[in-house]
Amino acid sequence: MSGIEPWILASSIATTGVGMISGQAQAQAQAQAARQAAEYQRQMAENNALAAEQQADLEKKMAEKRLAAIRQEGAGQSGALRARMARSGVSLLDEDGSAMDVLGQVAADYAGHAEAEKWKSDYAVQNLLHRAETYRHGGLLADMEGAARAGAIRSSSMSSLTQGLLGLTHNTLASGHKYNWW
Repeated sequence: MSGIEPWILASSIATTGVGMISGQAQAQAQAQAARQAAEYQRQMAENNALAAEQQADLEKKMAEKRLAAIRQEGAGQSGALRARMARSGVSLLDEDGSAMDVLGQVAADYAGHAEAEKWKSDYAVQNLLHRAETYRHGGLLADMEGAARAGAIRSSSMSSLTQGLLGLTHNTLASGHKYNWW
């Protein structure tokens, strides 16, 4: 053997080292991209959660206005009915109480309508708040999955780097022994 083999081996070692470092850098970039994608998903989930909470707040405010309008309409209808009864000569204090029963029924109808509207609004608000919580949990899950994916990429990269270094060391020692370099 000529004296060229050590230089060929050195060139091979350098080329392999550059390749391993390049692979390590690429793996680091992939891990960083996985983390960034997970962070983006988490942020989007947080934005969706905030939007759902804002919708819930808006629903509460709109429900308060609807309830106030229903109550006002009920009071107006009761007042108008009283006025019609008074103009027609019906006494609210008559013995059979039928005029009061009619007024009571009108008030009960509007109270029932208001209660149904409140229940419907409360249900919508709870659904929106549950949706916000679900979005947040999804965002946390995406963040954890991204961290796990980045960790797996880094771990695999380090394992490959370690295996490459061990293989390179073994080949170098075997070649040195074979050609009596040391």
